[in-house]
Amino acid sequence: MVVIMVVSMPSHSANGSKNEGNKTHRLSDLKWDARLVLTSVSDLKERDEILKIHKINKAAFDERKLIIFVVSTNQHNTLDVLGVSDKSFSAQDIKQRLRRSHTLLIGLDGGNKVAYDTFNMKQIFADIDGMPMRRAEIDE
Repeated sequence: MVVIMVVSMPSHSANGSKNEGNKTHRLSDLKWDARLVLTSVSDLKERDEILKIHKINKAAFDERKLIIFVVSTNQHNTLDVLGVSDKSFSAQDIKQRLRRSHTLLIGLDGGNKVAYDTFNMKQIFADIDGMPMRRAEIDE
């Protein structure tokens, strides 16, 4: 099951309620559990296109243990997290990691792997599938 979480402010949980007593997770909390793609979008059309791509290709994302973080750079400052549930993440943490990149692939080890100028699912999948840890997963 895919849960899309929208965070309006870093101090709020996925459902928009105050995050009192709940931990806001950091990207490093996912180390060794998932590969991450961080991407920034400037408008709703671009955001909706990524959400659609994820929905259509959910099995391929799941197979690669891939979680997508979509940060809106508009005035709403929203954060969509595709592929993980029951966790709140800081939009600021995502933006700091992205820096000047549009899209960034982070490996299972938590290291930056590839920066992209655009969100290109086929290229991201090809890069993941060529990684040694992914090759080992495929061979299992």
